[in-house]
Formats: sequence, structure tokens, C-alpha cells
Amino acid sequence: MAMPIEEPLICFQKVSKSFGNTEVLIEADFDIETGEPLCIVGPNGGGKTTLLKLILGLEEPDVGSIMVMGDSPRKSRGQIGYMPQYLQFNAKFPITVQEVVEMGLTTSKKPNLSKNEYENSINNALTAVEMSEFADRQFSTLSGGQKQRVLIARAIVSKPSILLLDEPTANLDLTLEDRLLETLNKFHPAMKIIMVSHDLGFVSGAVKQVLCVNRQVHTHPTESISAALIEELYGSSPRRIIHGHDLEHGHHH
Repeated sequence: MAMPIEEPLICFQKVSKSFGNTEVLIEADFDIETGEPLCIVGPNGGGKTTLLKLILGLEEPDVGSIMVMGDSPRKSRGQIGYMPQYLQFNAKFPITVQEVVEMGLTTSKKPNLSKNEYENSINNALTAVEMSEFADRQFSTLSGGQKQRVLIARAIVSKPSILLLDEPTANLDLTLEDRLLETLNKFHPAMKIIMVSHDLGFVSGAVKQVLCVNRQVHTHPTESISAALIEELYGSSPRRIIHGHDLEHGHHH
């Protein structure tokens, strides 16, 4: 008897997105499978953040279709934990570490939890990122690395199927990057981890596959990221990325 074919976790079919006259994504056509963590790389303005917003259902494609876990992104949003790149709180509005993590439960579409389950979920998330002892501390008083860990706890507290992290290594030194990797490894394979990162040193140690986004989207094994590819991806020519072929001739992987 034939094995059932597993649907990709995320499926983009010829997705294009513009803002005004600016084409941000052009015919993005790719699948993200379950399994290994994945990094999204590319220059600023290349479409990485737009890609995340499309996966989250916060933006709609102009053309093409997107499926997340076999459904529309909007309907699947409750299954996704999201750690944004920036999360600022007004210093005059004090908020504790525990309250920040709680926000991850109030924004998810999980069934109503009992008070006990609710508190356990928050405690478990803080324990997973080694921040339990800071539960009552003001979020604004934490270091950069501690804030990152609390934001990860907020993203995982609802036990999502997909964990999206936007620039999780921003403002972290190498030691903290290693700790972040150790923390994230605790959640794999229960959650599919997708990270946006500029830090190619971190990327090469963290994942086996990257999604290169520069208006068009291509997947590469991490070991095949060459100096030429990096130069083209982050260099002065925004229209081209070397993928063995010129993108302007419509080569697609």
C-alpha cells in the first residue's frame, strides 16, 4: 500500500507582492517541509519581512496562493509562534517578564485554559529559556540577551507547530548566540523553526538549508553558500543572485 504523501508545511505558489510601485516579491514558488530548522537570508528590502507577514496572514499576496499547514495563513495563525525583531514597551508602562510571556497566550487561538494550565504554560515556557527566576522582574531592566529569551518564551508559550523568529541574534554576542542555539534545539523537532538572519556565521552553524530572498526566492543547502553568492545577494545589484543561472532568464529551482 502506497504511503500517503505528506503535505508541505508551507507552500507558496507563484506569489507576487508589491507596495505601491515597488515589487517586493516576484513569483515566489517554494515549499517548506517539516523537519530541520530553516533560515531565511537576504538583503534589507529584499522581501524577508514581507515573506514572514505573508506566512502569518498579516499581508495578502497580490497574485498566487499560500497554504500553511494545509489551510490559509489567516486560519493557521494560531499554530504559529512569532518573535518579532523589535518589541518596545513604553518605560512609563511597567510590564513584568511574566506579563510579556502571557501576551503569547492571549494572542493565540488556543482553547480556553484553566487557571492552573495557564500558569503552568507560562512557567514551562520561562523554564525552557532559563528565565523562571526573572518572572516578576520589569522587562525593561533586562539585558539584550535576557530580553531575547523572554520573547522566545512568549513565542513558544502556546506550544505552536511553527516557530518564526525575526533576527533572533540581533544584539547578541557569540556566547549568547550559542546559548540561543542550545535553547532553540530544545524545541526541535516538536516545532518547525524558521529564522530570519543577516548573520551568515550564525546561519552556517544553525541550519542545513537556507531560503535566499531577494525579490525572488531560492533554496540552497547551507554548505553551498559561496563567496560569489554572498556578494551577489548582499552586493550592489539588487536584481540578481547567482544561482548557477541569471535570474532575469527566469531560471527556477
